[in-house]
Amino acid sequence: MAIRDDERRRRRLILGAGLVAASVVVILASWVLIPNGILLLVSGEGGIGILLTLLGAVCLVGGVLLLLVGLRQRRIARMDPHAPVSPDGKANPRYQEDQTPKAFPGEQLGWVGSGASGL
Repeated sequence: MAIRDDERRRRRLILGAGLVAASVVVILASWVLIPNGILLLVSGEGGIGILLTLLGAVCLVGGVLLLLVGLRQRRIARMDPHAPVSPDGKANPRYQEDQTPKAFPGEQLGWVGSGASGL
């Protein structure tokens, strides 16, 4: 079971890295396509200018989506598989400890009378 989990984590890391790399390439393509499309629109080449601008916009949106999916895959792969997880609606045993702040006897808890003001 642990080998299968390790293999799945390794594959997700590789997939995430590949998606992030692909997103960088696609975003760079949109960085080239959109300005060139706008220049062609301004110079009078309407059909090809519109096509390049729309293609650049699609590449930009697709690149951002690829980046988000790739980063999510990498985040999922790096999560600790042995961390305590609770089923939906159930209390997580990790957070059942007493979470009240603990007072330290003998230490000052505020700035009043600390001498910072010269008093």
